[in-house]
Amino acid sequence: MANPSAYCRPSLFFLHFNKTAGTSVYRFLESHYPVDDFIADADVPDLQQAKFERASFIARLSQYKLITKLHLHRGYLVDLRELNADLKAVTVFRDPIARTHSQIEAWRRVPAEVLERVEPVRHRLLMDARVMPVADFVDKYWERLANRQAKMTAGFEQTSEPQSDDSVLKSALAGLEEIEYVGLTSKLADFALAMTWSLGFYNGFNPQKLNAAREIHKLSDQEKQAISSQAKRLNSVDTSLYQIAERRAFNLISDCRFDQFQRSKAGTAGISRVSAGCYVQTMADPIVGDGWHERETGVNSWSRWAGPGRFSSVYLPVLPDAPFVVEIHVTSMLKATTLEDLKVWINNKVVPFTVGAAGDLLTVSTAQCPADNTTTHVKVLLEHDTVDSVFNLYGTPDYRLKTLAVEYIAVKHCRESHVKH
Repeated sequence: MANPSAYCRPSLFFLHFNKTAGTSVYRFLESHYPVDDFIADADVPDLQQAKFERASFIARLSQYKLITKLHLHRGYLVDLRELNADLKAVTVFRDPIARTHSQIEAWRRVPAEVLERVEPVRHRLLMDARVMPVADFVDKYWERLANRQAKMTAGFEQTSEPQSDDSVLKSALAGLEEIEYVGLTSKLADFALAMTWSLGFYNGFNPQKLNAAREIHKLSDQEKQAISSQAKRLNSVDTSLYQIAERRAFNLISDCRFDQFQRSKAGTAGISRVSAGCYVQTMADPIVGDGWHERETGVNSWSRWAGPGRFSSVYLPVLPDAPFVVEIHVTSMLKATTLEDLKVWINNKVVPFTVGAAGDLLTVSTAQCPADNTTTHVKVLLEHDTVDSVFNLYGTPDYRLKTLAVEYIAVKHCRESHVKH
């Protein structure tokens, strides 16, 4: 076994949003690097002061293999990549409303000994968080709570000139494309496993929650309700960005599991070719993919509901060596409008589709997809705007979050398909 100190580790920058479980993430990352490769706790105050001289600050940061602990927006990543083009970026997004609640709770619980040392403006904020009605507090400090994740991803300082929502979202989406590893606070263990597999770490993720608020500091249900409309309005851009980040995170984890599967004996089984005709994946058979409920009786055979999240993936052992279409045969839908917000991704590209009928089933048929000899499989990803349960919608005691039920998926050479597009 090699000396652990000799393991090759990538240069990483952690884009750390406040109140997203970032402490757990950066401690996990730091556990895979020698102590001299990352910022020590004792160095943080000095580095915070050094930020006022940007060029010098960037030069100091560039000496570290792993850059964590500091809440630095994407602009610093751009500067650091001018010095190290191999620098990879990691970030974790949190549901914007939950993050807003957590931020207010964090301000409420700052220890008395820390309160004595903070500057007057911050002291006023921390005291107001304790004594003001929460709706009044949000009205007063709304700028500190508005679209925090989007602004940092866009590369804007907290004190930057106000930008339109469209401008912030455009810059944030561009910034998101520059981040290789995107996770979610709600799925930290899965994210850690995916990074472990991609970066060559040993997992070692500790699921213990750090910096969690005690009950005494948490917002009550009544307080959360009192700021519900404010929190949604202030985080409209964050919400749009979060939906894209959800897909990125799902794909990272799903692709990681598929990569692991391919390296197993089962994953090396024979591959079909599109040019050979038609490949059918029934839901009666085991599937390779994520985001599905267990098998249940369908119309003609077994089916599976997509859920409990907004995304469902299937990896089909088909070499796309010729143009093809994908047909998804739907047994049931949670709502009559379920297909209206559906997006179908084929090998990471959105593909238009039409809806028809095949006996008692609805058929979602994609437009023609091009041949692609760079991959040995066809990945199908179904994306919905929302998920819900039968209980919430109709009162029937089925509490599973789901969208539509699928009986089988077919990949057809275009000469085998009778669908016109």
